[in-house]
Amino acid sequence: MKHLLTLTLMLSSLALVQPVFADSGHDHGSHGQQQETAQMTPAQAWDSLQHGLEEAKELSNEGNLEGLHDVTDSMSKAIKALQDVHPDNVRLQSTLSQTNSVVTELHVAGDKGDASGVEKALKKLNRALMLVKSTLPKELQKTHNHDEHSEHSHDKGDEAHAHGAPTINIEIVKTSELIQEQKNDITIKLTHKDDDRAVILDDLQIAHTKPIHLLIVEPQLTDYHHEHPVKTDVAGEYIFSMTPQTSCTYRIWADLLPIDGSQQYVPIDLKGDEACEQPINKTVNYEASSQGYDFKLDLEGDLKSGEAVFANLSITKDGQNVDFLEPVMGAFAHMVGFYEDYSSIAHIHPLGKEPSEASERGGPMLRFHIEPEQAGYLKLFAQVQIDNKQVFAPFGMIVNTANGDGNGKNHDHRAHQH
Repeated sequence: MKHLLTLTLMLSSLALVQPVFADSGHDHGSHGQQQETAQMTPAQAWDSLQHGLEEAKELSNEGNLEGLHDVTDSMSKAIKALQDVHPDNVRLQSTLSQTNSVVTELHVAGDKGDASGVEKALKKLNRALMLVKSTLPKELQKTHNHDEHSEHSHDKGDEAHAHGAPTINIEIVKTSELIQEQKNDITIKLTHKDDDRAVILDDLQIAHTKPIHLLIVEPQLTDYHHEHPVKTDVAGEYIFSMTPQTSCTYRIWADLLPIDGSQQYVPIDLKGDEACEQPINKTVNYEASSQGYDFKLDLEGDLKSGEAVFANLSITKDGQNVDFLEPVMGAFAHMVGFYEDYSSIAHIHPLGKEPSEASERGGPMLRFHIEPEQAGYLKLFAQVQIDNKQVFAPFGMIVNTANGDGNGKNHDHRAHQH
């Protein structure tokens, strides 16, 4: 897969918070921290954060959760050092504040001996540092390269390593041509590329509550489906259902995270009655209506390839804020993006406090960070859950080149998703 788009949802505050640790047996006074951060250069602080993540993972693997106490202390001081040096960089301050919250979560889980909480916090911290890196001045990133090998790195030009050259094959084993507006049962088979062994559930990690995510859309990028197949009685075979709204051939991207590998997107086509090779309708819209809910996407800057920008997604119904979003796949929202080349995809998850209880609710404003790596037309689908129903909202936008050619906000229209 080429030109992966790097987008990360941020459900975070812009406030710069210092860590509030929940233990009472340790001194977390600010005087010593001020002295240490004053002696730490920005490059050293960034290096300390990366080393801290690696050390925390090693301690977790060894079962030494008490050791996380000192590691997270050092990481919080490194964050403070970066905050002090770049007080006017709003984007960096926001990502550092979010990372600080995750470090606090890791610290508390370690002090409680909560192995499950530590594992969850480490995954969030890995994503948090990716986001920090995307907003960190480039000159501060030259002293250490370990983050380029982290599990979900989205570095430009390193996609083969970041997401892994696919180690899994996918094939369609049971289906006829798709029938428009009817329920179609489809069986896929997953096998290991190296030896053709069946890929069973034990071979896959759980990502956002599911081992397999299927991201499905037709060439016009209008009818998006997000499905989760379940295993059959045959090893390596999984079945799901979908109701296509067009007669086109659809493309599946299987989003997989092997136990012994890195995240990968494996594509295959589902044959329809038509190839549907006509040009994409490149409507640009930052507002969309779906199932009676109104979605609005506000960018805080120009959308350019290779450059980060923050955006806010707001959701209303009849003019009233929607603050009752239900957890879906372990988050309050998901987004998937497709480029006009029909070969590039991005699966986006929130980077903030994830809901831990089914009764928790989110909204009405979702803040996220987007850094596209390819110029051209981009179609995004936001996915939320309300009243136990999935609601999808489509957005279309133009990603400009880095020199600013084009204007992604021209011809803004409202899109409707039924």
